[in-house]
Amino acid sequence: MSRKSSLAALALAGSALAPLAAQAQAASQPPAAPAPSAATAVNEVVVTAQKRSESLVNVPIAVTAVSGSNLQKSGVADMGDLAHVVPGLHVDSSGAFFQPSIRGVGTAIAGAGASANIATYVDGVYRPNALSNDFEFIDIDSVQVLKGPQGTLFGRNSTGGAIVVTTKAPSFDPQLEARAGYGSFNTFTASVYGSDRITDKLAASLSIGGSRSDGWVKNILTGKSANQSQSVAGRLKLLYEPTDKTKFTLIFTGFRTDDPSLYAASAYKGESVAALFGVPLSVGNPRQVSLSGPVAHVAQGYGVELKSEVDLGFATLTSYTAGNWDKGREATNELAAAFPADGSLPLSPATQTAVENADWRYTERTFSQEFDLSHSGGGPIDWVAGLFYYYDKTTYNPFNLGLYGPFGPGGVLTGASPDPVTHLFPAGAYVSTGDQALSGFSGLSYSGAVFADATYNLGNWHFTLGGRYSIDRAGADFTSYPSIANGFFGATGLSARKNFHAFTPRVIVRYSLTPNSNIYVSYSEGTKSGLYNTSGFLSQNTPLQPEKIKDVEGGYKVSGHGWRLEISAFHYDYTNLQVATYVGGLSFLQNAPSAELYGADVHWQQRLGDHFQVDVGAAYTHARYTNFTNAALQTFSPVFGVVNGTTDVSGGVMTRTPEFSASVALDYNTDLLGGTLALNATGSYQTQSSFDFANTLKDDAHGLLNLRAAWTDPSHRWTFAVIGRNVTNKVYLVQVLPNAGGFGAVYGEPANVTLQVQYKY
Repeated sequence: MSRKSSLAALALAGSALAPLAAQAQAASQPPAAPAPSAATAVNEVVVTAQKRSESLVNVPIAVTAVSGSNLQKSGVADMGDLAHVVPGLHVDSSGAFFQPSIRGVGTAIAGAGASANIATYVDGVYRPNALSNDFEFIDIDSVQVLKGPQGTLFGRNSTGGAIVVTTKAPSFDPQLEARAGYGSFNTFTASVYGSDRITDKLAASLSIGGSRSDGWVKNILTGKSANQSQSVAGRLKLLYEPTDKTKFTLIFTGFRTDDPSLYAASAYKGESVAALFGVPLSVGNPRQVSLSGPVAHVAQGYGVELKSEVDLGFATLTSYTAGNWDKGREATNELAAAFPADGSLPLSPATQTAVENADWRYTERTFSQEFDLSHSGGGPIDWVAGLFYYYDKTTYNPFNLGLYGPFGPGGVLTGASPDPVTHLFPAGAYVSTGDQALSGFSGLSYSGAVFADATYNLGNWHFTLGGRYSIDRAGADFTSYPSIANGFFGATGLSARKNFHAFTPRVIVRYSLTPNSNIYVSYSEGTKSGLYNTSGFLSQNTPLQPEKIKDVEGGYKVSGHGWRLEISAFHYDYTNLQVATYVGGLSFLQNAPSAELYGADVHWQQRLGDHFQVDVGAAYTHARYTNFTNAALQTFSPVFGVVNGTTDVSGGVMTRTPEFSASVALDYNTDLLGGTLALNATGSYQTQSSFDFANTLKDDAHGLLNLRAAWTDPSHRWTFAVIGRNVTNKVYLVQVLPNAGGFGAVYGEPANVTLQVQYKY
């Protein structure tokens, strides 16, 4: 999408909301002063972690809840930034695939038919597409991060946790909020949100936001930006309340993203097959790459959801019906370097062929239906029961590879043989194949479940028993096209299907020490369905077994006047971990037999006087493979390039798991010039982590600091802010991509500043 079209979409939203703006300007009375912010009061936090609204202090689950306003203050602009405010949450990517992990539970598996260990929900609906889940926040009401297996209450069974995003609901009172910003790297951002009644029973809201940036990574081969980006997204909600006992919310969503940042890779420590062809590399420079081939991440889609709520008297029936249709294009440079010039001979006769690039187009179709019947607040038993159905089909067609090797005149295609002394073909034989269709494949996922969960309240004691029975069906359809890239081997009509059954219980005992403090102990289980290796189906056509986790956890929560404390400790017994590595442009999947994880989380929030507040969170995670003797290992040889093997990592630290992580947020506000000055500093820290099983591809320990200063005028309508992200300009890795051509390093965003203006009514 062009910059013009993004701005045109925002202009259209502005037109649609013009009546609201007129009402706001015509209002005769000034708006009421805003409610006390998190900087001046520690208010009660209400969460829905158990499918009902409860005070956070009463929920026997480790939950981090962050409001939309606090996300904005902390400089959290999208899903990928959440780790800055949620200790224990680690956000990685595999290419552009969004792959969060919590307390060490995550996966590098990506592609058709794959699902995450950490399930993402937006307005109650499961979002499976990892290529679109790192979305920008434009109308967020709150984000809840649930730690630990979610095997009972939430739609798709998950072993590590859930990220629950709730967007703003339509209001029957007029609301308008518009925001625009300009910052480093010639970055423009804009968003607008408005809501109002249409009739006494019908209200609507519309939000739309967009951004564009020149990017911060320069391609030294072309002299141009390597990660120029632009995006736009919108959400329309219609709320209909025909009676005081019924409510229907119809939601339409759409988005488009064009951002190649997560494929703009340089050669990690210079380890690339490209070096064997004598081409220039960019090594260890977070703001430079050397790429001659295209990299791309383009995703777009739309969705429709109907949420129906009916008060039946004895219980509330809630239905979520949703469909999503996504498509996109991905292109990677497998060498993390420029392609060799035609005719270049390899420096080592042992490596004559290199995989230059991989690219594919995909489509994804998803449908889900959930029914929840719940009762709470009347009588000694709070309960919920439900049914869940889910279908997803993701297709990659075609999946292309490009090779560089002796395929020209005098090469293998002419029947020639290499020189008996040098073992090389003549220089003219070395050419690029360009994109060659390797395969087309689809991953299918069906899931059906019935679940129930009840809490018996006996004075200060609260006993919870829940269970979920699920049937998951995994499928794969595969076609291989004859081409240079796969040795002219063709296969059509290959397919497989398999069902997986699971029962996952939870048992909790909670004791209320006082009305504002609780201790609890729980046992819960979670599972992640078995799946097929759809991209590597020719060589691996048996499914991975489901992974399973058993969690024993205990915690203490207490809140007082102006402060709150939450502490939890856990132990996981984790078996059949689904793990992945990438060889020759294709994935290789396996089950790691077992792992043990244990640790603790703490969160403390304290108001200090009338103007200052501190918010501190920390997480310790001890994560070790207890039995993993055949872990995939990729090393780089200056003679042979990338060498694939196996190694025993039993007893080793699990991938993508910092042992310690923490966040600190400091808020200060005071009166200034008749308005309000608000200052915020948000810092996060994590210890060393790795991207591979053998801990050879490492991300060093690092800390990040975001700062924000904002002044709101006396009318409480206009806010002017200066926002600094990564102000210490810390260099850190987002991912290291092991592939056929070497190891590509992608770095995080450098220091940047944004000037922002906001109008709110």
